Amino acid sequence: MKPGPAGAGLALVAGLWLPGWSLAIGPEDSPLIDAAASRAGIEVDLRLGGRVRGDFQAMEGRIDRLEDERLQVSVRLDARSLVLDGPAWMGRSMRSPKFLDVEAHRWIHFRSEPFAPELVRKGGTLAGTVELRGVARPVAFQVAPSACENPGYDCDIPVAGQVSRRDFGMEAYRVWLRDEVGFDFHVRLRQP
Repeated sequence: MKPGPAGAGLALVAGLWLPGWSLAIGPEDSPLIDAAASRAGIEVDLRLGGRVRGDFQAMEGRIDRLEDERLQVSVRLDARSLVLDGPAWMGRSMRSPKFLDVEAHRWIHFRSEPFAPELVRKGGTLAGTVELRGVARPVAFQVAPSACENPGYDCDIPVAGQVSRRDFGMEAYRVWLRDEVGFDFHVRLRQP
């Protein structure tokens, strides 16, 4: 499955650091993800063809500036807020204890490894850890090169990647669903 445009949002916040910010933001300040202007999505490919896409209606996150000037992103998606574009049975299946298990595991959390601020402008790999269904695994998301001068403020920061659902204990529905689950984000930032 190819990553979608940019919608699920876990690593997106990373691209929001601007070169001039070091003068404007103190060490205790951390930009927040603008949840109203950002988008986080999920995609699952069906074995018989087709793709089911959904969007998380609730997300939160921030970028922390570390002492060595690198950045670190933390993003949480409310799994209960997932709205799918597919049939109703697929929505029930995705939320069920056999897949996302949204009642027992409300939050999907991504925390990046520290990264250089230029990743947001130039694009590249954003490594980190996803916690899904209470299981934490290392992941690598791709940040697309910036389309504007002030990424996160004047344009989205697109981030996308895939995880193996089996790595997170989601082994049901193998007859209908492929293993890869795609996450994509369009991130916008705001000051606290």
